[in-house]
Amino acid sequence: MHWQPTSWQDKLCAQAIPYPSLAEVQQVIQEISLLPALIEVQEIVQLQSQLVLAAEGKAFILQGGDCAERFANASQANHVSNTLNLLSTVADRLRHGLQKPIIGIGRLAGQYAKPRTHEYEVQQGISLPAYRGDMINAVEFSAAARIPKPRLMLQAYQCAKHTLQCLQEFKSIVNEMFYSSHEALLLPYEQALTRCIDGAWYNLSTHFPWLGMRTAAIEGAHVEYLRGIANPIAIKIGPWLSSQALLALLTQLNPQRLPGRITLIHRLGNKKINDTLPGLIEAIQQHHQPVLWMCDPMHGNTQLTQKGFKTRYIDEILAEVKQAFTIHRRLNSCLSGIHLEFTSEDVNECLHSTMAQANGSDKVLIDPRLNAQQALNLASEISHY
Repeated sequence: MHWQPTSWQDKLCAQAIPYPSLAEVQQVIQEISLLPALIEVQEIVQLQSQLVLAAEGKAFILQGGDCAERFANASQANHVSNTLNLLSTVADRLRHGLQKPIIGIGRLAGQYAKPRTHEYEVQQGISLPAYRGDMINAVEFSAAARIPKPRLMLQAYQCAKHTLQCLQEFKSIVNEMFYSSHEALLLPYEQALTRCIDGAWYNLSTHFPWLGMRTAAIEGAHVEYLRGIANPIAIKIGPWLSSQALLALLTQLNPQRLPGRITLIHRLGNKKINDTLPGLIEAIQQHHQPVLWMCDPMHGNTQLTQKGFKTRYIDEILAEVKQAFTIHRRLNSCLSGIHLEFTSEDVNECLHSTMAQANGSDKVLIDPRLNAQQALNLASEISHY
């Protein structure tokens, strides 16, 4: 079927943003489409070749960074450099332990939009639209702040541009290659930065977009958009995705079965991974699908503390990683990477164990993140597997 960057507009769009003015959305898309691309095509091609090596067990992927980027942080050079330094340090820890090259992929330069389970947020009996990320609305709890504003996409572009400039400077200093990634959620923004290069369409807002669980409907707008771009893409896999649905997604997104095209990031939870992952792996093997497997041990282990704050327990995060390695090895499969949410900020959002709940955790904006020491400790533990 013929594809264009606008093809998604004919499909049902999950997590669609109720902008007050669709005409303003179209104007913003037009403005961004005239701006320079953020990513070089050669780097996207290079990443895909490295993903092929990782799928063969010759490299390991560290994908990590903030849950949701903030515009204010993008303008702070120290914040961006601290994030990159942490990503590099965790990669070094993994490289030393695993004794193989590490492919560093940051959750940065575009992670300004977030899917939400609940459309509304209630505080003190007042219900307002949920905060959806700085690219969509503001975090302040007021009716005016929560109105989606299309022109925030232009601000997102400028923040991403600044962050990627910092990334380029950082790569030249450490003499290593790092890549950017974000969830391809806000499709007007993704469309505006989709460009045709040598006969192929590339999303030039990021190296490595991913498809979230909430937008993975086979006939939906996000799958339609992602099937047409040449970037390597990832698919987040939750515990309710059946083998049949996964195979249908792969047929839609990688009909030519290109190596390095698809990365599967399973986020199943410590309590469900043993019941769910083996069947998915076996289905992939039986149908000879060329995929790369990664583990996201964060999202499936989110809980509420007694105070009502979101947290994640590090012992459960580690337990899921350990089970993932064990299951893949038992089935002669290869776990080729890990996906983490962490920050260089001094936070106490993830707790060491369920026994630590009495000490409390910090209130989080969207999802709990590992702090620097927790991320490094986790990398050391992972290296033993």
